[in-house]
Amino acid sequence: SDLCLFFLRGFPHGIFSVIAIILSAAALVMSTLAAWNCEFFEKYEDEDGNLYRMGLFRGEFPGSDGCEKWEDNPDVNLDNNWQGARAFAIITSGIGIFAVIAIILSSTFAFKKGFLLFIAFWFIVFALFDSLTFNVVDADVCDSVQNADFFEICDDIGPGAKMTIAAVIFWFFAAISILFIPRYVPE
Repeated sequence: SDLCLFFLRGFPHGIFSVIAIILSAAALVMSTLAAWNCEFFEKYEDEDGNLYRMGLFRGEFPGSDGCEKWEDNPDVNLDNNWQGARAFAIITSGIGIFAVIAIILSSTFAFKKGFLLFIAFWFIVFALFDSLTFNVVDADVCDSVQNADFFEICDDIGPGAKMTIAAVIFWFFAAISILFIPRYVPE
């Protein structure tokens, strides 16, 4: 009990700021890894033994040397749904790092409750943006007849999509934990 009190004395906003830090940092890591993972969808092998793996930014396709950027494959047309999903992933990772740094600083510095609620708002936005990366399912590469092999791969979510789902949950609970952070009252 004394150890817990000693530990929490250094945190002006108490234990809930620590919970928000852990949840938001984990959400940011999962969100970023999911976006750059080569297996957003479950890997698929066709009848000829060709391996397909699809991620938002990288993929593996017949004739490639492992996981490569989509821009390196001239046969793949990245439509608006795909580009939108990638944009949401970039926004979440790019702005998310600043929100996570701000919540980490709240463990050391006393912020006003309004600022913490602003960070909670952004965590909810990140949860929404992460869930919008699933727009990739409606991409042309997923439902065109000429890409029949890709059509089958878009049906099963892979490790990247599962990490995205977990990140959405973590962003949401990080925002909820901020709501429980008490207002700092100096001693």
